[in-house]
Amino acid sequence: MRKKDNKVNNSTKTSKGGYIFIGIIVLMVVGAITIEQLRKFNEQRALEYGVDNISTIIELSRNKTLFAEYSYQVDNKTFYSHRAAPFSTIYPGEVFKMKYLKDEPHVNKILYEYPVILGKEQSKIRGYIDKIIDNNEAAFHYKFKDGIYERWQVLRENHSLKQGDSIDIVVIATNPKIGLINY
Repeated sequence: MRKKDNKVNNSTKTSKGGYIFIGIIVLMVVGAITIEQLRKFNEQRALEYGVDNISTIIELSRNKTLFAEYSYQVDNKTFYSHRAAPFSTIYPGEVFKMKYLKDEPHVNKILYEYPVILGKEQSKIRGYIDKIIDNNEAAFHYKFKDGIYERWQVLRENHSLKQGDSIDIVVIATNPKIGLINY
C-alpha cells in the first residue's frame, strides 16, 4: 500500500510543478502584453504632447524583426532608444523627425514618415514608384551615377502617390543608397 501512496504523492508533485510552469508562462505573456501596451500609450502621449526633435539611426539589429537604435539630443544630453524599423532599407546615419515629452525625454516616438537630410551633399534626380502598400509605404527605385537603387519609404498621411508615378528623389551623393522621395 505504501508504494501506491508514494506514486500518488509523486504525481501530485508533478502536477504542482506543471501548474507552476503554466503560471510562469501566463505571467510572462501578460507582462509582455502590458509592456507593449505601455509602449504604445507612451508613443501616443509623445505624439500628442511631445516636442519636435530629430533622431539619427545608429545601428540596426535583427531578432525576427528589424530594430533601429537611434539617438537624439535634449538639453545637451544624448538619449538612446530603439524601435522596430518599418522596412530593411534604413541605414545607419539616416535622420528622422521625432517627438519626445519635455518632462520625460525617454518617452519618444520616431517619425519614419518624416526623413530629414541635414548638411550632406545632395543631388535631385528622377525615380519611379514601384509599389504602394497599405497606402502608407512606397517601394521605389532610381538610378544614380552607375548604380540602380531600390528603397522603401513610409509615406505621409495625405500623399497622392501611385504605382508607376515618376517622382523627385533627393539622394545623398556620398551615400547614394540613401534616397528620399521629395514631395
